[in-house]
Amino acid sequence: MDKRSVTFLVVSMLVLMVYWIFVMPLLTGKSQPPAEETVAGPAVASPTPTVTAFAAATETPAPVTPALTAEVSPVPVPTDLPEPETYTLETSALELVFSTEGGSVEQAVLKEYKDADRENLLTLLKPLTAPETDKPLRSLAMSVDAGAQRLWQWPFEMIREGDRAITFRAELPTGLVVTKTYRLPPEDPEGLRNYHLDVSIEIQNVTDRELVLDYDLYGGTGMMAQGSVEGGRFSGVRYLQGVVKQRDEKKLRNVRLKEPGDTRAFDKPMWVASRSQYFASLLEPLQAEGEPFVSQAAVRNIEGSYVPSIRTKRRAVSPGGTLTDEYRFYMGPLLTPALKAYPGYVQLQDYGFFGSISVILLAILHAFYRVTHNYGFSIILLTLLIRLVLFPLSRKQAISSYKMQKLQPLMTELRDKYKTNKQKLNQEMMALYKEQGVNPLAGCLPMVFQLPVFFALFRALSLAIELRHAPFVGWINDLSRPDALLDFPFDFLGISTLNVLPLIMVGAMAWQQKFMARPSMDPQQNQMQSMFKLMPIFFGWLLYNVPSGLVLYWTTSTTVGVIEQIIIRRHLKTLEDRGEAPAQLAVKGQGTKKKFKPRGTK
Repeated sequence: MDKRSVTFLVVSMLVLMVYWIFVMPLLTGKSQPPAEETVAGPAVASPTPTVTAFAAATETPAPVTPALTAEVSPVPVPTDLPEPETYTLETSALELVFSTEGGSVEQAVLKEYKDADRENLLTLLKPLTAPETDKPLRSLAMSVDAGAQRLWQWPFEMIREGDRAITFRAELPTGLVVTKTYRLPPEDPEGLRNYHLDVSIEIQNVTDRELVLDYDLYGGTGMMAQGSVEGGRFSGVRYLQGVVKQRDEKKLRNVRLKEPGDTRAFDKPMWVASRSQYFASLLEPLQAEGEPFVSQAAVRNIEGSYVPSIRTKRRAVSPGGTLTDEYRFYMGPLLTPALKAYPGYVQLQDYGFFGSISVILLAILHAFYRVTHNYGFSIILLTLLIRLVLFPLSRKQAISSYKMQKLQPLMTELRDKYKTNKQKLNQEMMALYKEQGVNPLAGCLPMVFQLPVFFALFRALSLAIELRHAPFVGWINDLSRPDALLDFPFDFLGISTLNVLPLIMVGAMAWQQKFMARPSMDPQQNQMQSMFKLMPIFFGWLLYNVPSGLVLYWTTSTTVGVIEQIIIRRHLKTLEDRGEAPAQLAVKGQGTKKKFKPRGTK
């Protein structure tokens, strides 16, 4: 491999390293503390008026909002409250537990998914406990007038229960009667629209005067990033985001909050959500066209959990009048068919800069899976397809590499002649390349085209829920996690398990490097090639703890690439021996006494 090619590959590896170390932590939300979705965890601070206050039409942390208006004064929550009662509604996909405290959702269990250890069903949503009040904040809890009246602490009465609906009511001393009705949708035989809850909020004014108020409705609480057992280094293991969809905006607003208590609010929301690596909870107000009743959406960091919420506009309720709002509350997987069943929800799938490539690759991967019923073999077939698409470039690379090897005598002659004049040597080398019709960087083109595919497939395999707990063969029982064969009693540079696929990948890359390396009489180039031999080790460390599905792709691609080069070179050699070699393989000047005439000579 010549000096320019080595330099190009070194720069490519440096770009890859910078992308992995500095860009991927931003994409995966690495700064968030790891926590297991199914573990209740320590007590978490719930909103106080300072925390629950929205920002006033801004994206910065929210200030404290004004106190209540005189018409609706806050009243203290009773201290002698009975123990809250719980009620359960179920679909084929969800098990929802409701509490009379706040008339809210105690927990949401996904019946079709296991936790990280595959022992229990996955509990997606659960309460967050407030240390200062010792009261839990639950999903779909409410507060009135900028959070000053905490209805999430108020006792509600269950007044109506059915197989697919339940209603709670609370009568406040302020003259408000709040009724919350939850309805499960009709069972979808395809199982795509079974992940949501229809929510109706009614606020009745039973006083003899007009009341003006707004209220906050919280979305899913307690959804955390996947723990360290879900994935590995840069695998999205700590991926957690708030997401806001605004009217008249095509792109989503992704929210990351560094510190607990941080809040960001947005105007003109269509819906607000929190999403982890594989799951999401989304709260959508069902607003009539041209008559939005929502003022803002906000996302808060409450002890590492992102809690979305909606604030309504301030509206007047006449004496004896009722205010009624409708919402849809999604709690489920980031699964493409399920998300497409709801308008606009598919935008929750965020595959990053190369997202369009990720979507195409996943579609092809799923097509192969319908044949193989094994995502590991599907990844191998996808790799072969990618190599087939890149074959014209691979053939060009092989021809260029083969001819560069034949040019070594001429290049050695130039190095000997201009060993004291580097500038002249470079000029003559370029003249040689031009005269012989070779491009020293042509051998790197397949890698350049593979890098976007590599990054796109990385995001796809890291965030595709279909690969979660998907087995391959033997010890590889989860393609979304590293293929740990056994655990070490130590942790050295992030290596604490024996992962076999990365070691096979290092061997394949070393084989590729040995096959493509060309002997040189230039000591500087030999030194660079010696340094380049460390690249497989570095690459192996970089990919040691990424999802095994990605390592399987890279290992297969490298191995197939080497076999491809061997076959192409042998074929070219056979054609040369027969005198049938392509014209571009011929080295001009060979067969004469002077093999190469340097530029400027007569």
